Amino acid sequence: MWELTMGNLQMVFFDMGGVLVRSMPLFSYIANRIEGESHVDAELVRTSLVDHFNEKLKIVRNLLVEFKDVKDLFEESFSETMRVLQIGGIPPRRASELYEKFFIDHVKLYPDTLPCLEALRNLGIRLGIISDADWDVLEVEIERLGLMGFFDVIITSSMVKAYKPNPKIFLVALSKASCLAENSAYVGDSDVDVIGSKKIGMFSVLLDRGRRRYLEKSARKQTSSPTI
Repeated sequence: MWELTMGNLQMVFFDMGGVLVRSMPLFSYIANRIEGESHVDAELVRTSLVDHFNEKLKIVRNLLVEFKDVKDLFEESFSETMRVLQIGGIPPRRASELYEKFFIDHVKLYPDTLPCLEALRNLGIRLGIISDADWDVLEVEIERLGLMGFFDVIITSSMVKAYKPNPKIFLVALSKASCLAENSAYVGDSDVDVIGSKKIGMFSVLLDRGRRRYLEKSARKQTSSPTI
């Protein structure tokens, strides 16, 4: 059994959200704004959005339907929520506007992100991103945060038409980096990160910033601010 060491580590890939950047929860952010525009309870909106989106993403992950971008899945979930909750007067394009504004304006670097990236680069290790995001949104986000210069390879689900844990997204990233799986590591914050990267032989690191506990705790209470 091979063992990853600093001597054979050539490439470290990162997930984006929950690993390099933090943000308020998306669905609560959307729900609070819809409540302000429609006066429908934010928790009802949030729950409906989460349920519809998770179900749609699960179907796409399991390859039961043709691939759809995150934005498309979100817009479909938004439309279904408006229909189920009988919310009128909000055009479908509002979903895209809120989605893009959230990821472009409401994410911040973790305090340790830049020191970590700089330390790895100083050791001669190349860096990459493997994310289930849409490239058009992620590109603007990375540029705004000043991260683009750190990464040799950036691969998103929208580029390869596959979501984690599908091996395709990891294999394409390794191919672009001209790196073997056994010489690379992937840092993520979810089960699909671990399953997908391990499946092709990458060294997998599960990073827990306490986000899951925070989300579970926040989901049980309704607040006037976007906390999920």
